[in-house]
Amino acid sequence: MAGPSLKLGMLQECASGELVKVRINESVEWALVGGRGQGVSWLVVLSGPKAFTAINMAPQGHIDGDFERYPVIRFGEAYTFAPNQRAACQIANGDLFSKPGSLVVSEKGSCLVVRSENNKSMMRYVDLAFGVVGGEPGGQRAAFAAWTLYDDTTPPHEARDVLIQHKEHVPGG
Repeated sequence: MAGPSLKLGMLQECASGELVKVRINESVEWALVGGRGQGVSWLVVLSGPKAFTAINMAPQGHIDGDFERYPVIRFGEAYTFAPNQRAACQIANGDLFSKPGSLVVSEKGSCLVVRSENNKSMMRYVDLAFGVVGGEPGGQRAAFAAWTLYDDTTPPHEARDVLIQHKEHVPGG
């Protein structure tokens, strides 16, 4: 049987870095469960109208609202974000490093550029290995405008399932 092992669960049961499908208002979107800390519990939305937004699910100290009411589909942590090497790329600096949806690859790993829900001009960076939401990575790095999210549970003899394909935005296109 190909494809991920799906299970339903509540968001508060999910581990940091877990890939989920979550109900946001009336739609179902892809998201990553982010890190949890003092007064924050991050959810990083990957699709739909709120794509590339980091949402604090627990602004009052606990998960509530739709995030508490509805289950999520849990896909686990077997996935890979792979840059599209034919798309626009910048090395060391440039506007892609602050553009929501860009994939930044550095000597320390990969992260995704997202905006903060409460301050849309504030960019955050999600460490894709651990789900930690933090500041801009330093050191040697490259930013990619387009990437693909693959399911890594596909058997080796089959082509990997594409879960999300983020394409670069072409102005006027």
